[in-house]
Parts: sequence; structure tokens; C-alpha cells
Amino acid sequence: MMHSNMLQIVLLLALSWILMWCFKKGDLSVMGLTPTRERMKYFSILFPLSSVSRQILPHVHPTCFHVLLLCLMTACHHPSRTSEPTPPEVRTDTHKIVGGGCEGCELMYIGMPEQIQAGHTSIGWEQGKTKLILKGKVLQSDGQTPAPDVLIYYWHTDEKGLYSGDLSIPEKARKHGKLRGWIRTDTSGNYFIHTSRPAAYPSQDIPQHIHLSIKEPDIQNEYFADLYFADDPLYAAHQKKYGILDRAGSELLKPIKEGKAYIAEHHIILGMNIPDYPK
Repeated sequence: MMHSNMLQIVLLLALSWILMWCFKKGDLSVMGLTPTRERMKYFSILFPLSSVSRQILPHVHPTCFHVLLLCLMTACHHPSRTSEPTPPEVRTDTHKIVGGGCEGCELMYIGMPEQIQAGHTSIGWEQGKTKLILKGKVLQSDGQTPAPDVLIYYWHTDEKGLYSGDLSIPEKARKHGKLRGWIRTDTSGNYFIHTSRPAAYPSQDIPQHIHLSIKEPDIQNEYFADLYFADDPLYAAHQKKYGILDRAGSELLKPIKEGKAYIAEHHIILGMNIPDYPK
């Protein structure tokens, strides 16, 4: 009797599959019991197992085993229909890069310390002949609201116009030289850098400059800004040739000598003249 009931269920299941095939053209998932290879494997195991179980537990009604068999087969590799399908992964390389790319900015993560303060002192402050203090605030794109927790990496040449380094600099970052460092703005957006004034590249018409790589907490990539000096005789020709970019604020520093150091106040405005900056 038990085997007859089981066979009836199998025949009904097969008939249901055939009917659904005719109506759905191969899509049997609407029944929650698609005849996959995995399910057929479990069926070949569970069908005789239910027969043996019926012999061991004769007091259990046969219908219980039939229902158990169907439940197990339905559960095999069948995803919950209450869950939403997983959306395809979005490729970040299809997104525009904020700032249009930044050659060398990836080196900011080489040798970066775990603890970064709002101020940094480079070795140029001790060894350089012309000491420079660069200080100011980092502001949101409105130019007024302080921007805390903004990571800024800087690097520049020495007094010979070279990115000179030594063995203390990680090998991968040596092309940035030893005059490099990191700052992270405080809650009021303040920052300061004690370093030395860079020189222009030897035998070139590129003016003295300081490179900045700016990484905001909510922007997926860093972007660059270059700072030049108003009293540099090479700057006028450079401005005439390339124009004024003013990336993330004015590109021009106006250092004032106080004691043995020059002080240049510079405010960084996030997103200013930065291509593809999110609104």
C-alpha cells in the first residue's frame, strides 16, 4: 500500500512537471520544485530511505513520509522566494574619477602613519635654508563651513629642485623624495605644515611648487592641487602658458617673512574647480 501511494505521488509530480512545461516553456520554478540534477540525486536517496523508515516506524502514517519527501526535495537548492534578487555588482571603473586622475597621488599611502595630526613638520624645517610655514583652513565647497577629518598629503623638491630621498623613505615612494608628509584636519578644519621652501626644477621653466593630494572621507578617490609662489619669477610665464587653475582654492601662495621663516596662509576649498566633483 505504501509503495503504491509513493508511486502515485511520483506520477502526479511528473505529470505536473509536464503540464507546467507546456504552459511555461521550461520555467518550472513557479512550482518551487524544478527537476534539477541535484534534486534527482536526493530523490534517488530519499525515496528508498522513506520506505526503510516506514518499516522501522510502522506506527507512523505513510502520508507523513510522503510529505517529508516532498518538503526535502523542494528545499534542495531552492532559494527563498521572499528574498530579493542580488543586484549585479557595480563596477567602480565605469565611474568618472573625481579630479580627472592624479599621477603619483597613490604614493600617499606608502609609508603613511596610522596616527595623523592636523600639523606636520618635515625634515626640511631642520635642514632647509629657507623655512616655510604653510597654514590655513580646509573648507567645504561653500567656502565657509570647516571641513574636519580631511586627509592631505604633500610633497615637494629640496633647495636644489630635486626630490632627494634616503633609505628612510620606502623604496616605492622615493620618487617623491624625503620632503613629504601627511596632515588630517581637526574639528575646525585647521592644518599647518612646517617645511622648507622648494626650488624650481633644474634647467626647466616650471616654477617652484608644492604638490597636494586631498582625500575627503566621502569621496572615493583623492585629487590633486598644486601651489605656486607669487614672488617666483617663473610663475608669470607659467600662468600665461597654462592659465590659472585654482584647484581646491587659490593656487598662489604669498609668503611673508616673520623672523627666520616665511609664513603663507592658504585656505583649501574642497571641490573648487575639481572636475566631476559631486554636487
